[in-house]
Amino acid sequence: MNPTKHYLQTLLTYYEEEVSGEAYFLGLAEHFAEPKTLALLAKNDKALLAHTTG
Repeated sequence: MNPTKHYLQTLLTYYEEEVSGEAYFLGLAEHFAEPKTLALLAKNDKALLAHTTG
C-alpha cells in the first residue's frame, strides 16, 4: 500500500470511529436524562481510551 493510500485509509478509520463514538453517546443521552450520569460515562470512556492507547 502506498503512503497516500495508507494515510487515507487511516483517516477514514479515525473518522468512522469518531462517528461511531458520537452515535454511541447520542444513544446513551436518549436513555439517561441525568446529565451527571452521561458526563460520568464520558469520563469513563475517556479514561479507558487513554489506558488502551498508552
